[in-house]
Amino acid sequence: MAAAPFCASMWGTTGGLTCFSNLEDHLTSSQCGKTSFDDEFDETEVSGCIDLKATLVAHTLRLLSERDSRRVWERFTAEFEKQKASWSRSCRESNLLRHEGEMASLKSKLEVALAMYSANGVHDHKAALALEAALQTHDSVERVRVSAGKNDTVPKLNPTMKLLAVEVLSQIQVGRARIELADYLDMCSQFDNIKPRRPRSWFVSIVKACDLSHGVLKEYLNEVFAAEAMLPDCNH
Repeated sequence: MAAAPFCASMWGTTGGLTCFSNLEDHLTSSQCGKTSFDDEFDETEVSGCIDLKATLVAHTLRLLSERDSRRVWERFTAEFEKQKASWSRSCRESNLLRHEGEMASLKSKLEVALAMYSANGVHDHKAALALEAALQTHDSVERVRVSAGKNDTVPKLNPTMKLLAVEVLSQIQVGRARIELADYLDMCSQFDNIKPRRPRSWFVSIVKACDLSHGVLKEYLNEVFAAEAMLPDCNH
C-alpha cells in the first residue's frame, strides 16, 4: 500500500532515492566546498529495506551533527582570540581598567565554555550554560550603560562574537535533536518485531528541530516514516 510522504508537509514532495556510500569521505569533501552534500551520493537506487535506510540516515545524522557543530565552535574559538586582543588593546588605549572585574568575568565564562567543549565535545551542556551566562553578562552590562545614558567604553562582546555565541547555542540544540532522532532510527532498525512507539507529533517536532536541508536525507526520512512498521499510531 502506497503511503504519502510523512514529511511532505514540512518540506514538500520528494523524488527518487540515492545510495549512501563512504559517508565520512563525502562529508569531508563537502566540508571543503568541492561539491554539495547531495551530489556526493551515488545515483544508485537502494532496495526497499527500511531498516537499512534507517541505519544509513542515523549514521549520517551523527556525522552531520558533529561536523556542523565543530565548524561553528572553530569559528567561535578563532573570534574569541580576536576578542581578547581587542580587550587588551582597549585596556591600553582607554580607561578600561576600571571595568577590569567585568571584563574578567565575561572572559572567564567564555574560557569555561571553550574548556567544556574541548573536554566533553561539541554538544556539552556545561559549555552551553557558560555561553548563556556570558551572553547574560554582556546584555546586563549593555542595559546598565544605555539606561545610564553613558557612552562609556565597557567590556562587552563584539557583534561577531555575540552572533557566534548564539549560533553555537543554536547548533548545540540542533545537534542534540539529530542525535535523538538517530538513536530512535537505530532502535527501529535493530528490532524486527518490536518497534519503539512515538506519537506523530514527536516526529514533526524532532525533524524540524534537526534543521535538515539535504534532499537525500529528506527523501530517506519520508520513506522510513511512511513505512507502516515504523509509523506509530497517534493513540499510543
